[in-house]
Amino acid sequence: MNPVNQPQPGPAGVAAATPARLRLWLLFCAFWGCAGWILSAIHLLNPVGYALAVMAGAVLLVVYYKVAILRHVRPRLGNPIRRFRRLVPLTFLVLAALAFAGGVIHPPTNYDALAYRIPRVLHWLAAERWHWIHTEFHRLNTRGCGIEWLSAPMLALLRTDRLLFLINIISLCVFPFAARPIIMVALGLDAKGFDRFIAQRRETLPPFVARALRP
Repeated sequence: MNPVNQPQPGPAGVAAATPARLRLWLLFCAFWGCAGWILSAIHLLNPVGYALAVMAGAVLLVVYYKVAILRHVRPRLGNPIRRFRRLVPLTFLVLAALAFAGGVIHPPTNYDALAYRIPRVLHWLAAERWHWIHTEFHRLNTRGCGIEWLSAPMLALLRTDRLLFLINIISLCVFPFAARPIIMVALGLDAKGFDRFIAQRRETLPPFVARALRP
């Protein structure tokens, strides 16, 4: 059956296909986004405000795990050694390790971070709230605040930008886990349909790549 003709999976099916590690990272990002806007609204966007937010986040994390235990949810860690014996996962692991090593060795040097993302967070922390920055450099005001709200706690509490690379590294590592539910929703597949879809691609992709490489 064509994948697009499959019945649309319900929320329960998509949630079951979403690993707990991915859900936890999404909740983590959403929490700091909400915390940033709330602290900004009450003019408490400073180390004290973020210290209180850390304590609130710790309480919510304990509640999250207690609810998971009550629902008899256990993380499925699988066998990582067996997983990384395959070429593609091993290649991804090597790339992630190299990216992590680069972040540890080198300070941030990319244009986006140094030109407007870190500076705008420093402006907000100095004012203890989000505010419009009066400048001709429009990127300080017209870009989304997603990674800024994740960066602000580190800059406020640790006073360094050397750990900001961890945000991108973690997002890179959870991306493969996000691919499964995204594909399921996009193509309207349930768990069995997704497995059939991947099995078909394993058969069709190698010939496709071989033909593409022919002169």
